[in-house]
Amino acid sequence: MIALALFVLLTMAAFTLFGTALSQDALSRQRQAAQNLAQEGQEAARQIRNTDWDALAVGTHGLVLNGNVWSFSGSEDVQDGIYHRSVVVIAVGDDAREVVVTVQWTSAGGGNAVASATSRLTHWQGLPLPLASNCRSTFSATGDWSNPVVLGSADIGSGNQGTDIAVKLPYAFVSGVAASASKPDLFVFDVSNPAAPTLVTSVDIGSGGINSLSLSGNTLYAASPNDGKELIVFDVTTPTSTASIGSVNMSGSANALSVLASDGWVAVGRAEGSSSEIVIYSVSNPASPVVEASYGISGDINDFAVSATNLYAVSESASQDITTIDMTDPANPSLVGSFDLHDGLADISIAFQDPNTIFTGNVDGKIIVLDSTNPTDMTIVDEYNTQGNVNDILCVVNNLIFAGTTNSNKEFQILNISDLLNITEYASLNFPQMATGVDFADNNIYVSVRSNDALRILTSTP
Repeated sequence: MIALALFVLLTMAAFTLFGTALSQDALSRQRQAAQNLAQEGQEAARQIRNTDWDALAVGTHGLVLNGNVWSFSGSEDVQDGIYHRSVVVIAVGDDAREVVVTVQWTSAGGGNAVASATSRLTHWQGLPLPLASNCRSTFSATGDWSNPVVLGSADIGSGNQGTDIAVKLPYAFVSGVAASASKPDLFVFDVSNPAAPTLVTSVDIGSGGINSLSLSGNTLYAASPNDGKELIVFDVTTPTSTASIGSVNMSGSANALSVLASDGWVAVGRAEGSSSEIVIYSVSNPASPVVEASYGISGDINDFAVSATNLYAVSESASQDITTIDMTDPANPSLVGSFDLHDGLADISIAFQDPNTIFTGNVDGKIIVLDSTNPTDMTIVDEYNTQGNVNDILCVVNNLIFAGTTNSNKEFQILNISDLLNITEYASLNFPQMATGVDFADNNIYVSVRSNDALRILTSTP
């Protein structure tokens, strides 16, 4: 009898656990379905906005799909018999609407459940910028980039991971980080034959490695986690003899995450926790940088972009996503102000497009397009989802963006931005690890990859 009782108890416990597992799986599948419906609602609202701004009426709506065309109908729509979806459109000024898509259902466990998605859409047709992209750059892409091909790759050694890349033909500079402080951190490749890059020298900076690179003339600047030299300066006049000619021990212990060098100045971005997350140096003498200005942002500064007059920085700050600094007089930088994207997401990459368009990439996989005519009150134009963290963005002529992402199937993506209201994927490639940095020269794309096989060289088909 005792044995029988134990058997019954064990059997009941097993069935209970099995039932719980099934219930949890059902809950998970329901939540994913609801989140997909919320995201679909956002895409539908965007399509409605693109077709007719006036149709994006303030109020609470349901959705109906006729063929491939979405429209509002009623106050909610019901999907799969259980998901009640509503789209709430809220006026935010004359030319902007906040769109909140809410999906409610009775979960497999019997309780009420909710999933939602929020975005801000603008009346792009009413803005002063043209609809078509007009990317102007010193880079000119030719050939068929809808069918990119890999020309060659190179290894930086076991235990090393590529973090960024800068190109000065016929050489490419790849930075890296490694678990061991004794491993090199900067790798110089001869890429005169892109099909067979050759390592010509490497440099060990000590502990920490290098997070980011920026070239200006014959000087290469590196941002490092090394607590004794967060900014490192290399002379690359003769790339095969690349050597450090100076460094800066910045105050505090916050890592240097990003760097951008221009004519006579360099900006360094640091992790949150330093007294100043952005520091601008005069480098009239590259071996001895001199501080010109510094700014506290309260968030990691992950990337920079520059226009003819302004320096733009993106951060993980909850309220200062994009910071603009006037660099008209590099000896007297002037803080213009900051802009909040109101999405609460960390921004990790940025690119500028003449005359006043900015592309930012975030940890939610989105590339967000902004009109920066007013740097302190930018307008969100549209967004594109790469389905992976956007680690780097490069804009070139011929209306293309090259993006390095963490998408496990599309680490490298090429986007068509000829219509900023309808950004589309042009092509993509699958790498063994995430793409961390992108550079362009002589119609070739150079990509750093977070693996020991860290250099990839790509080009278009004829």
